Amino acid sequence: MASKIFSLYDADKLLRQAGAERVDEKASKKLCELLEDSGKEIMLKARVYARHAGRKQITREDVLLAAGIYKIQQKKFFENDFAGLRAVQGGWV
Repeated sequence: MASKIFSLYDADKLLRQAGAERVDEKASKKLCELLEDSGKEIMLKARVYARHAGRKQITREDVLLAAGIYKIQQKKFFENDFAGLRAVQGGWV
């Protein structure tokens, strides 16, 4: 079996921070498993993006792109950036 990245304590703490008053050990184990599997999948995709860009180093953008978060963050950035322009220009889009 591969080494664990997340401890049961970490998973328990995350679940409690999310509002759980009591946490079953099986729930903590399952959360650890899901986080590790998702993390591995994201990192494999990020590595592909870095190699495609001709780099050996994985960047923050590679990870965000692999997780499917990059476009969402870019959209929020541009919405915030252009919100001031719309207000100044009287509704310019």
